[in-house]
Amino acid sequence: MTLSPVFRDLEKLNMVIEALGEEEFADALAIQKGAVGRLYADLPLIIDSTRLDPVLVRELAPEDDSEFAQRYFFITLFTLILKSLGISRTRLDFYAELNYCIMGTTAAADNLFDGEDKAFLPIAQGGGSVYHSVLQLMCFERLVAKIGSRAVAKGILDEQLFSEIQKGLLDKLAAIGSLEGSEESGVEDIPSPEEMVKKVHGVRGGMLFGLATVAPSILEGEDLFAELAEAAQAIKDLGTAFQIIDDITDFEFDLTRKSHNILVSQIHHRGTPEEKAALKRAIETSPEGEDFVEKYAMASGVRALEMAVELIGGSVEKLCDLEFSLDKPMSRDLAVCFASTRGTPRLQALADMLEE
Repeated sequence: MTLSPVFRDLEKLNMVIEALGEEEFADALAIQKGAVGRLYADLPLIIDSTRLDPVLVRELAPEDDSEFAQRYFFITLFTLILKSLGISRTRLDFYAELNYCIMGTTAAADNLFDGEDKAFLPIAQGGGSVYHSVLQLMCFERLVAKIGSRAVAKGILDEQLFSEIQKGLLDKLAAIGSLEGSEESGVEDIPSPEEMVKKVHGVRGGMLFGLATVAPSILEGEDLFAELAEAAQAIKDLGTAFQIIDDITDFEFDLTRKSHNILVSQIHHRGTPEEKAALKRAIETSPEGEDFVEKYAMASGVRALEMAVELIGGSVEKLCDLEFSLDKPMSRDLAVCFASTRGTPRLQALADMLEE
């Protein structure tokens, strides 16, 4: 799970953006694009320019607004939520820069756990995926230091407050990493869906998204305390929901490495005898192909997606309370739409069944 799943279904993404308020989202997008531009401009100051790939700059920081929204929807949404609270532009710029670094740091760390090579800095390939991910981590650490120095120079905060923010982030990152590390050798227990959402998805997804509210919770005044708490819970609920969606998408991969997965829990605790028998075979022999859910477990898949939709709906209601231009009666329709924006055939099929 990362903060930057690519939303392939542009039509559905545009429906979500329209519900959020197109003009307001465009303003937040401009802030987030500016933040990425400043960070990329900082890169030659921390690493030799020969290590950078201009082609990757165009890929990772697309000029087209739709492409940028597809790639960086969540961190743009975080900027939009903070902007709706009336936070100043200078601080929004700071938070947008910091959230991009948080996203890149967690993605690079996730690469090391999952053997992937997702990139969020235009660093030239070479040396293998582990090397590339470690180099990204090192660069993001130095970029965060630059962000802090720039913010101190502008009077946005002082060094003590920046240290407090860094500690708050590291404490949460350590908790998330501890959960990830506990699964390195696989897990034997299968908690109930409710327990898994609370103890696994609430950390891996909810706490991950909650990193976006660490800095504003420290910097903003007491007059925003209640609104920030509400925003933080809405963001956490979204993170938890999209971890569930990630589980549905990555079911076979999670089953192979024996990590926690909400769909495994749904089948194990509430599946039909046929689903349970199929799961038992897959655990013992590893699933064949990438269509286990389509063949054996669509009913459990619908139940898992329903959990995500309920969390998204609750998050939408909290955003309404923060004076977003969302229509509460439409929250379920929006939630189902939102839940399937990643555009995979599996998610679309489950969303269609959910709407029947």
